[in-house]
Amino acid sequence: MIDALNPWHYFWRVVLSLCLCESLFLFPRILVGDAVKDETRNLDILSLKIVNVYHAVVVGPIAAYYLVFGYLAGGDGPDEALTAAVSRAVALDASAAPALFSGGLAQEPAAYLTSITVGFFIWDLARLEIWPPSGGGERELMVAHHVVSILVWPIAALNGVAGPFLLHFLSTELSSPCLQSRWCAQYLFGRGSAGDVVASVAFALAFFIVRSSNAHVVLHAALAARMYSAETHPDVPASVRYLGAATACLPPLLNMMWTLQILKMGKKMLLGKKAKRA
Repeated sequence: MIDALNPWHYFWRVVLSLCLCESLFLFPRILVGDAVKDETRNLDILSLKIVNVYHAVVVGPIAAYYLVFGYLAGGDGPDEALTAAVSRAVALDASAAPALFSGGLAQEPAAYLTSITVGFFIWDLARLEIWPPSGGGERELMVAHHVVSILVWPIAALNGVAGPFLLHFLSTELSSPCLQSRWCAQYLFGRGSAGDVVASVAFALAFFIVRSSNAHVVLHAALAARMYSAETHPDVPASVRYLGAATACLPPLLNMMWTLQILKMGKKMLLGKKAKRA
C-alpha cells in the first residue's frame, strides 16, 4: 500500500515524475525529429513547453480542488476542516493561521502533489540549457525558486506541516498553460502580433486571478502563523519551524513582484502601440 508520508514512497514518486517528464519531452523528437532538423532548437523549446503544461494541468487543478473548491462552492468541499481553515484565512483571521502550518491539514494531497512537482523541478533544471532566453535575472530567479522548492517542500510534506500553503503554491500552476501559450503565439505569429496580444492578455488575466488576487491572504497567513514559535507549534521540530518561517513568505512576495512585471509589460505593449499609431 502506498503511504503518502513514507519517505521512500515519496522518493520513488519523485523519480517516476522525473522519468515521465523526460518521456514526454522526448516524444515529439521521436515523432517528428527527422522532419524538422533545421528547427531542432524550437522543437526542444516546444517539448519543454509541453512538459510544463502537463505538469500544470495535473497538479494545478487537483491542488485547487482540495484547497478552495469547498470555499468557492459554499459547501464543505473534499475536506471540511481545510475548507473552514481556508475561509478563515481569506477573512484574514490571524487566530486561525497557526493551524494552517501545524494543524495536520491536507497532509496527504500535499505529499502526493509535491512529489510530482519536485520531480518536475529536478527535470526542468536538468534541461536548463533549453530554457528560452530571458533577461533581468529571470532565469537565475527561477533556478533559485526551483532549488528552494526541491529542498524545502519534501521536508514540509514529510513532516506533515504547511499542507494548505503547499497546496496554494501548487494551485498557482493553473496560470502556467497561458504563459506557455504566449511563447507559442509569439513563435507562430510573431512578437507584437494580434495572436501575441491575445495570449499575453489571457496570461495576465490568469496570473492576476490565480496568483495576484490572493497574495496578500497567503502573506498574512504565513506571517500570522508564527512558524518559528515553539510555543505555537510545540510538536514541530525546530529546524522545520525555522525553515518554514524563512521560506513561506517567498512565494507570495515573488508573485507580487511578477505582478508588477506583468503590469510593466502591459504598459509597454500599450505605449508601444500608441507610438506606432502616432
